[in-house]
Amino acid sequence: MTLAPISDILQKVGRFYNIDFEYLPGRMNEMTYSGKLFLSNSLDSVMTSVSILTSTTYTRNDRMISINKKR
Repeated sequence: MTLAPISDILQKVGRFYNIDFEYLPGRMNEMTYSGKLFLSNSLDSVMTSVSILTSTTYTRNDRMISINKKR
């Protein structure tokens, strides 16, 4: 399986759901993921999966999702 940076995965999620992300790019480029992410699920379901994989939290404000490191 191919490893992809989380930042690339977020770009795909953003295009699929027509949303934008706000995050610290260094951290998201360092993390990689391999596997399947089912975009046919709800956006909240997808973001919950991303949060678990990356040990982050997210807040959603209309079309903008902010991703932050868990405290």
